[in-house]
Amino acid sequence: MVLESPKIVLQRLLDHRGRHRYHDLAALVVPPRGSEVLNVLMAVDEFLAANGRLCDWIRTHVAVGLAQTIDQSYVLDDLSDYAGDDLGVFSRRVTLLDAAVGDTVATVGYTVEGRVPAKCARLRVIGGQWLYDPGPPVSEHLPAAFRDMARGLDLVLAELEAGRITRQQLLDTPEVLQEKVIARLRRGVTLLSKAQAARLAERP
Repeated sequence: MVLESPKIVLQRLLDHRGRHRYHDLAALVVPPRGSEVLNVLMAVDEFLAANGRLCDWIRTHVAVGLAQTIDQSYVLDDLSDYAGDDLGVFSRRVTLLDAAVGDTVATVGYTVEGRVPAKCARLRVIGGQWLYDPGPPVSEHLPAAFRDMARGLDLVLAELEAGRITRQQLLDTPEVLQEKVIARLRRGVTLLSKAQAARLAERP
């Protein structure tokens, strides 16, 4: 039987993530790690959705420029900052490169926003197919951080929808909104720092 190439499998994995096909994505991760990877990615997507809702409201009801100043999606520009290279392949704007393929293990190079040096995602043959191997377990603080930040952004949006800050106040003193966003994200950012510290502590 001819195996689908590791690069094609990894591209399918990323396509499933982009379409939120979590069940299909989990099927391409080495068991039993699929649930852990999904937990992280679903938390990340919750955060991105909350950020999108807040930015859309500001863009529609206040000003495009203000929405840009509070957009937090940059946090996901490189997921490897918090999860290591093992989940960095799920960062935004990833480009897959060449693969190095062995009998049962393969690596696929990739860049995030074209930055070098390139990083590598690992795959293994299990059950007659290439599956993504996410490497060491990810800190439990990581998904908790993104879910906490999602809740924080939704709380800011709820305040705006309730009219606790007027449009004119937002235009006159935009720093008030920025301070609210920072305050609501503080606990989640602390959890991100803990996740990053845990990752660094595991390095030999």
